[in-house]
Amino acid sequence: MKSSQADAATVNVAELVYGDQVELDDPAETYHEASKLHPGILGEGAAGRTLLETSAQLQRSTARSTKRYVLGEAIRLPGPALPDVGLTALLRERRSIRQFSGARIDAQALSSLVYAGYGITHTVPASPMTMRTVPSGGALYPLDLYCAVLEVDGVASGVYHYDPFQHALEQVRAGDCREEIGGSMVAPGIVMGACVVLLIAAMFRRNRFKYGLRGYRFALIEAGHLAQNVLLASQSLQLGGVPLGGYYDRGIDDLLGMDGVNESVVYTLAIGVPA
Repeated sequence: MKSSQADAATVNVAELVYGDQVELDDPAETYHEASKLHPGILGEGAAGRTLLETSAQLQRSTARSTKRYVLGEAIRLPGPALPDVGLTALLRERRSIRQFSGARIDAQALSSLVYAGYGITHTVPASPMTMRTVPSGGALYPLDLYCAVLEVDGVASGVYHYDPFQHALEQVRAGDCREEIGGSMVAPGIVMGACVVLLIAAMFRRNRFKYGLRGYRFALIEAGHLAQNVLLASQSLQLGGVPLGGYYDRGIDDLLGMDGVNESVVYTLAIGVPA
């Protein structure tokens, strides 16, 4: 492409984003500027960082960052069993699959998916801190992983929260939620044949107390790490997966009983047997 054509394409894209007049307030730009770091300025979260360094109680509580659903049924999952497939092959073969056969998967496959996404790999010696399958700023793990189970042998249909410390699913709501999940998607047909829809939610205060506004960036980055792990795991299991950012936030948050402000779904994935 000639440089003049490239420049024209760039200008056209910019005009689509910003229009032909400068806006006084662009929320995305305002947030990006507000969450930048500058030398010598600790900014919001400095008090939280100091407290985390000195408070053993806070260190213990942040080391077990997860929600608990003690009133619902808990299902202990079988151990994960991911095939020993080379990373190069997985990266080359990964594709977004948008059509599923409707065939079922078993509980061990689901176990492997959630473990790959947010499972605990080991505990730091002489410390309450645990390490998981994804990097997390300060090991604060602001995310929670939910499973809308649709077609999984050994796990009744319903919405579950993944407890990484017990490697178990805690029931949030029972019954088939296919219509609610589909109705909250911009493209509902994609999830209809899926076996499970994974909902990645963030509880923003878990890392904002330390990182301030930048903690929001970190939560979204971490959701991307989690999603890629799940997609590569699904590829290794010969399943199909597709990340879905086109969902109606209020509907998905309502399904999980979240207020959409302090806690909200930030990413979703549909996983199933390819058609």
